[in-house]
Amino acid sequence: MAMARRVLPAGVGVFTVVLVAVMVVGTTTPVLGMPMPKKTTLGNSAFFVEDLAEFLHWDTTTPTTPRNVRTKLDAWLASFQTNMQGYTESAAHAFEWIPQYIGEANPQNSLTWSTQCFGHNTLHVTDLSSDGAKLHVNFSEPISSSSCEEDFYMVATIQGLFFIQVHAAKAEVHQWPGNINSQELSWINRNGFRVFRFNGTLDSTLRSLGATASLFLPAELTREVWEKVGARNVEFLRAKAFYELPERNTTDVIPDESDIHDGDFFGVLRLDGLDPMLAWAMGAHTGHTTVALRFDGELYICESTTVSSYWPTDGIQKTPYRQVLIGLVEKVDADIAAMMWTMALNKRLGTANLTVAEVYDTAASRNISFTTLFAMPEQDSWQYVDGYSMVCDVLVCETWKAAGLMGALTDKIQCTEFTNWDAYTLNIFDSTTPRPAACKAADPDLPFCQILGKYRMDLPFYNSRPMVPHMAERCPRGPPPHFPKPSGC
Repeated sequence: MAMARRVLPAGVGVFTVVLVAVMVVGTTTPVLGMPMPKKTTLGNSAFFVEDLAEFLHWDTTTPTTPRNVRTKLDAWLASFQTNMQGYTESAAHAFEWIPQYIGEANPQNSLTWSTQCFGHNTLHVTDLSSDGAKLHVNFSEPISSSSCEEDFYMVATIQGLFFIQVHAAKAEVHQWPGNINSQELSWINRNGFRVFRFNGTLDSTLRSLGATASLFLPAELTREVWEKVGARNVEFLRAKAFYELPERNTTDVIPDESDIHDGDFFGVLRLDGLDPMLAWAMGAHTGHTTVALRFDGELYICESTTVSSYWPTDGIQKTPYRQVLIGLVEKVDADIAAMMWTMALNKRLGTANLTVAEVYDTAASRNISFTTLFAMPEQDSWQYVDGYSMVCDVLVCETWKAAGLMGALTDKIQCTEFTNWDAYTLNIFDSTTPRPAACKAADPDLPFCQILGKYRMDLPFYNSRPMVPHMAERCPRGPPPHFPKPSGC
């Protein structure tokens, strides 16, 4: 572990940054893979999916709730793993299955675009009603290119998905099924049928989906992270996030409890698929954050977690420090925000219990776009059906706020807008107190202590940003490797 300290206002204590790159060396991962469908060569093909649950063979025998969605996801991943055989796709291709947004079309506005396969493509919509719609697509001006095998598209509304494989220039009419309710009909008239193009063929898209799943399995289903899975996650971070993780000679540098103070920060990166994905998405170098606090003289590590193969319960919990160290050697699961999407959007509108379609309809009636609605800052004072909603870094930030660290800015900083990056880049850590000798010996060039892990972690921009009012409220993440953000973030 590594430590970085700063003397805080009276009664607050000092802060320690503790980084953990956790991976258990166990049985080597079986070679994973999945059978691919035979390539269509005679013409174009299309198929409609009523919803994503059907497409993924999602468990629909019980209602999906914010609390059981993780269990259902784990079950789907397990079934996915069962169907994988001989999988060798590079982890560098993970998440490349995510399609690119092209545009939208409704009865009032057609869509025109070009690709490397076809120079001129159009979509226009007719006969839109509760009974369905006709999608008129025309793929023309084929481009002869060795890099073009097919175009693969997804057409989507808030309740339906339609997939189209394109191998040949052709004008086609596809029937969008009926049973469109009034909210969806209103949404389509306003926002159109939205068109997404996958980055490759159906075959390569499925291979990328397999590469993505191989980052998570079996770590999301078991307590341990197999060595090969950990190595694939390192490969992914190097390829996608430009995050180098060199191996360390010393893997354990355990500080004494007396070296840890209330409010000290523990940053975690477990190589389980989930943490690397979160780190990549946030532009951060950790996937989970925790904070140290003493209760009745005993040191605990406090964190916000969700039900998983490691944590048996949802919510905020505290674990004795020594017990955490034992558990970390096996696994520290990353925190996932409970699926509060609909409730969070209701909060932004001042409504309650509206469905996603109804939320969009209400926002439109107030001339609020989806982008504007989604970008509205989350307020620390908002409570949901199960109380305050705090993911891992929010709990850490709220602990600091409650201790008085924010000073006069307490009411002008919303912790719920923070990411892990926002927490560890705050200029609040001690840069003058020498690190313990063991930390220096293990990681001479780090400004903090890394206490566990086979791989050396770093935190770009660590301890560098002063607090300012409304920080992190409107801060899009830039592209890797530096993930630039606007000034004032």
